[in-house]
Amino acid sequence: MSLNPSKNANPAEAPDPATAQGTSIDGAILSATQTRWVKIAIGIMTALLAIGIPVLIGRVIYLARYGANPQLTTVQSTIEPSLAATARLNLPLGAQIKSITLSGSRLAVHHGSDGGREEISILDLTTGAVLSRVELTRGR
Repeated sequence: MSLNPSKNANPAEAPDPATAQGTSIDGAILSATQTRWVKIAIGIMTALLAIGIPVLIGRVIYLARYGANPQLTTVQSTIEPSLAATARLNLPLGAQIKSITLSGSRLAVHHGSDGGREEISILDLTTGAVLSRVELTRGR
């Protein structure tokens, strides 16, 4: 038994070509109408490729030559505020500095005294003022 439907068909059982939907060529997989639509689809896809590839290449060349954004953009740099000439942090007598951390224009100083008292002082370096003092206590 062959996979080709025209070889398997009995001529007495073959449908009348006049009553069949679309005309078919003997042994063809697609009818004449279907073949015409396939040809139209191939033509449209070929035209899209023939137009699309040169447009794509032209766009790449344009962007390479003129850049993605031809308008000039200004970049504003963030200028750090000037630091105070002198900043003072008064520590208790005998205090030892354990760590210092700088974040932007703020300085956090962790210090402890001989009596076991610990404190974190936050200093604003632009004004030289102490913004906050945080006393650290341990649970008993």
